[in-house]
Amino acid sequence: MLNDEEKEKESENISKKNMFFIYNILVLCLIVVLLFAYIRCRKNKGILRQKESETNILKEKLNNSYDCMIELARKNDPDLLNKFQEAYPNFIKKLLAINSNLSKSDLIFCAMIWLGLSSKEIAQYTFVEHRSVQNKKHRLRKKLNISSDVDLYLFFKNLSEH
Repeated sequence: MLNDEEKEKESENISKKNMFFIYNILVLCLIVVLLFAYIRCRKNKGILRQKESETNILKEKLNNSYDCMIELARKNDPDLLNKFQEAYPNFIKKLLAINSNLSKSDLIFCAMIWLGLSSKEIAQYTFVEHRSVQNKKHRLRKKLNISSDVDLYLFFKNLSEH
């Protein structure tokens, strides 16, 4: 009987050792998984910081480009359209998709509106009467099939976002 009892204790000890071994393996696996997740998270944070830095650099370039374009508009410089196309290439493409017959003058006028220049400012910078700018806006609306109840400035901003 003692022999059976010893066998039973020995069997329990082996069973306990096996359970202890399994628990240790599970804990070790959990530690490895957590370590892997931590390393991956740190790597992702590094990539995120890098992307944020790149985004900030691009924003700064666009702000500088925007300031440069405003200055070109103030000087009525014909290079405005080229600089604008470099900074916002999709905007001009979308305008031309709506009406491929837009003139260079129309595109420069659209760029000035997109830049947020008022009719008064556009008139001042292009050396024309305020009323002429209003008429040009009206003709542009017809060319682009934009109703008079739509804000032209918002239409252009939305056009460049999509």
